[in-house]
Amino acid sequence: MLEVMVEIFEDDVLYQARFQEQYKPEYMKDPIDFYLVNKVVPKVIKYEVGIYPILNGVFIDFSPVLYEEGDHLDVKYSI
Repeated sequence: MLEVMVEIFEDDVLYQARFQEQYKPEYMKDPIDFYLVNKVVPKVIKYEVGIYPILNGVFIDFSPVLYEEGDHLDVKYSI
């Protein structure tokens, strides 16, 4: 499974402030503190991609998938 996080800011000012050390007060210890203090409400879109090999009708949950001539390999995927 693959997970990707993307931050999109409306303007460059907030984005640049995110990375300035002098902007970050002492009490900001965790990355989430920036969002809580500045009341930034992110729009979260989560994509999940799963790829599942099926060899001769049997789900394979190990890698590499070993198959021989005459075997039937299917791939089930979900997005």
